[in-house]
Amino acid sequence: MVTMRARFWGTRGLVPAPGEAFQRYGGATLCTEILSDTGARLVIDLGTGSVGLGAALVTEAANGGSKRLGVILASTRVDHIQGLPFFAPALMPGWDLTIMGPSLAGRDLTNILDGSLNPNYSPLFGIENLTPKLNLITLTEGELSWDGIRVITRELPYGRARSLGFRIEADGAVLTIISDVEYGAAPTSAALDLASEADVLIHDSMQSVADVVLRRGPIARAPDVEHAVRVARDSAAKRLFLYHYDPDATDEDLDRLLASVRSIAGGVAVEVARQGETVVVGARRY
Repeated sequence: MVTMRARFWGTRGLVPAPGEAFQRYGGATLCTEILSDTGARLVIDLGTGSVGLGAALVTEAANGGSKRLGVILASTRVDHIQGLPFFAPALMPGWDLTIMGPSLAGRDLTNILDGSLNPNYSPLFGIENLTPKLNLITLTEGELSWDGIRVITRELPYGRARSLGFRIEADGAVLTIISDVEYGAAPTSAALDLASEADVLIHDSMQSVADVVLRRGPIARAPDVEHAVRVARDSAAKRLFLYHYDPDATDEDLDRLLASVRSIAGGVAVEVARQGETVVVGARRY
């Protein structure tokens, strides 16, 4: 039986990381493609990884593939939307594109994305210059369905703002994505609910065990990697993929990070998400 799959097109937080030191794990920012066994497709985030995805989708559409596409943003911070001005399905005629995402400061998604395409930052000048059939939806906590893929959204703490975490169910499998979070003392009940018995948990890992990479400047965050392991263990998730990791983390840094996390994982199966990797989520009945 074919089951839900997740393909990583971009895996880093904050900014892209080009260069020889970032080849094995990849340097693009956040973008994950979800595919069900029926061919339904859902995209999570439009970081720079979405540029490659968009090109692949255009090629697929030229060979008879669908031009209808749903995108959900976990956040409207820059590493979740950097690829939008260069995402081919948002630029070409004939596409039916729906983008859903949260509001962090009282503005709806239309105003947020329009601001990101301001002519001071983008040659597009505004969302009116994107594909003619564009539907923008501001999301809050709740549940939605996209072509048979069920998505449960929950708000998560993220400094003085919030992000969205997702529980994605299709083909009898469960995938949880928690890409931006700052728990403080302990993971929230919302995070544990999203990850409960998930086949795959993809979790924020910006902070690392024993400061594998020292993040300079004003960013001072909780130890996300230890929290990621705790969420996986306490929710009985089957596999954990570290995601949204530091843009300064080289391939060797991430190798050390993975070894450190496995040493504290207590039986949780752990991997670092690799750009270009496709993960079979696995079948289960719910």
